[in-house]
Amino acid sequence: MIKKITQTFFAFLTLNAYSQKYPTDILARIKRVENEIAERITINNKFHTLKERMDYYKIPGISVAVVKDYKIEWAKAYGYADVAHRIPMTTQTLIPPGSISKSFNALAFLKLAQEGKIDLNTDINTLLKSWQFPYDSLSKGKKITLSQLLSHTAGLSVYGGYDGYDPKGYVPTLLQQIIGIESLGIPAVKSLFEPGKEYEYSGGGISLSELILTDQSKQPYDVFLKNYILTPLGMKGSRFSVYPPQKNWKQKVALGYDDGILAEKSNNNKVFIGQSMGGLWTTPIEVAKYIIEIQKSIIGKSNKVLNKEYALKHLERVIGDVTIGSYVQDREETKYFFHDASNWGHSGVYFGTLNGGNGVVIFTNHKQHKLNYDILNTVGRVYGWSGFIKPENVNTITVPKEKFKKFEGFYLFENSISHIYQKKDGLYLWSGDEDKIYFTKQNEFINVNFPAVKSFVYNNNHEVIGYTRKVGDENYPPAIKVENLDTLNIQTEEIVRLGYHLLRLDTKKAKQCFQNALHKNANDLHAKIGSGLVFLIESNFDKSLKIFTEILSTHINDKNNPRILIFDNLERYKALNTILFNKTIQKLKIQF
Repeated sequence: MIKKITQTFFAFLTLNAYSQKYPTDILARIKRVENEIAERITINNKFHTLKERMDYYKIPGISVAVVKDYKIEWAKAYGYADVAHRIPMTTQTLIPPGSISKSFNALAFLKLAQEGKIDLNTDINTLLKSWQFPYDSLSKGKKITLSQLLSHTAGLSVYGGYDGYDPKGYVPTLLQQIIGIESLGIPAVKSLFEPGKEYEYSGGGISLSELILTDQSKQPYDVFLKNYILTPLGMKGSRFSVYPPQKNWKQKVALGYDDGILAEKSNNNKVFIGQSMGGLWTTPIEVAKYIIEIQKSIIGKSNKVLNKEYALKHLERVIGDVTIGSYVQDREETKYFFHDASNWGHSGVYFGTLNGGNGVVIFTNHKQHKLNYDILNTVGRVYGWSGFIKPENVNTITVPKEKFKKFEGFYLFENSISHIYQKKDGLYLWSGDEDKIYFTKQNEFINVNFPAVKSFVYNNNHEVIGYTRKVGDENYPPAIKVENLDTLNIQTEEIVRLGYHLLRLDTKKAKQCFQNALHKNANDLHAKIGSGLVFLIESNFDKSLKIFTEILSTHINDKNNPRILIFDNLERYKALNTILFNKTIQKLKIQF
C-alpha cells in the first residue's frame, strides 16, 4: 500500500549529534549548517533551514558526516528512515548510495594491481574466464582495458545501469544480464565507439568489471569486497547485497521514497543484479572513513588499502574530470575528489579534498539530490573551503497577482522553449527545470538556479512579447513569446521535453506537443511514449495499450531500452490516473 508522507511527519527531526558532547565551536558550525542552507543566491537576505528544505522537497530523512583535519568532526541524522512506522533516521542507518558503490569497486582492482595480481591496461578478454567480450567494428580494432571500464571510457552501452527485478519472478545471473535478454528488454553490453576516445557513463561497463572480479577471485563479489576493501577500511557496518533488506537487518535500513511515497522501484523490494553499480549499503560515517584513508594514503600516511602510488592513480584524471572510480574537480587553489548518485529511492554525494583532510558525505532516502548539493555548498562555506563562497543576495519586490496573466505563456530562445505559469505561491519559469520567479523590478525578474537577469518586453499595445536575458555584462538573444505551439520550429527533442513538462499542467497542450513531434519524426520513441501517457490520462486505455504494444515490438534494437522507458514513465506519472497506469503495467508485463 502506498504511504504518503505528511507535514506532521516532517515536523520531527532526530538530532542524534546533540546526544554527543561536541565542543562549543563544533556545535556552532553544526547550527550554521542547519540554518544557513542556500542556493546560488539568497532572496532578501534569507537563508533556509535544513528542516524547511526537507519539507519543501518531501525528503523523509538525511544523514550527514563532516571530515576536518583527517578526522570525522561530527555526524548527524534527521527525519525518518521509515515514515509509516516512525523509525527515525540515525547515523547508523544503512542507505544504499547507488553509484557511489563504483568507487569501492574500483578500489578492489587498484589493490589487485598494486599487488601485481592484475594489469589495469591489459585486454579485458585476457581477464575474463566465464565469457569473452564480442568485439565488433565499432571498437575499430582497439582492445578495451580494465582501466577504461572503471573510468567509463571503454565506449560501452547501458548508460545508467539496470532496473531491479521482482525477487518472486525471474532474476537473471550477472552474465545473463551482461549478454542481454531481448525478450525481457534487458539490453546487451556492447560497443558504442572505440575505447579510450571519450567519456560515456556506462553501468554496463561496470557490471562487466564485476564479472572480471568474480572470475579472477573465484569468490562471491560481496564476500571479496567485504574482506578485501570494507573491513580494512574499518567499514564494519557496511555490506554489498544484491537483494532487498532481509529480516535480520531490515530495521537497520532507510526505505526509499519518491515525491512523498514509497518508491516501488527502489531497493525496498527489488533485486539489483550488479553489486558493483549500486549494491553497497552503508552510512556517511563509513564512507567518511574511505575519504580519510585515501587522503592519508596520497600523502604517504596510511596504506590500509592503497599505497601512495595507487591512491594517486585512483584520483588521476583519465579523460576530463573522470578517474578510476571517482571524479576530480578544481575549485580555486584546491582539488576535490567526489562521486554522487541518485536513484528511485535514495541519493547521496561524497566530497573530499586531496590535501588538508576535509570532506563531507550526505545521504538521503529520496531520489531528489539537489538538497545534497545545497548542504555540500553550505558545509564548504561554513568551513571556509576554497571555491565555496557566500551566495549573492537579491532583494525583491511584490508584483500584484493580477499582472501575472500577461506574463504567462511560452517563449522561444535559441531553439529552446521556456514556459511561464502560475502556481499557488507565485509565478514559475520552466526551461528544462522548474524555478520560481522573483521580481526585482516591476518587469525584471530572476530565478535562483538560472543565472540570467530577465526583463519583460512589451509592444505598443502594452502586451508582453518576450523577455531579455543578461548574465553579468553580457546580453543573450531574447526569448520571444509564442502564441501557437503548432508554429514552433524547433528540434523534436525540445518539443517532446515540453510535452512531458505539460503532462501535469495541461494534458491538451501536452498531446499537441507529442503530435507535433511525431509529425516531424514519426519514429520518435519518447514522443510515442508521451502519446501513450496522454491517452491513459484521458482514460483511453485501449488506445494507450496499442501504442505501448507497438513500441515494444518495433523498437527492440533502440539504444534506449523501450521497456525500461515505458515503465519509468508509467511510474513517474502514475498519480495522474493510478488505476489505469497500474493496469497498463500489469497488462504489458513490464515489471522489473
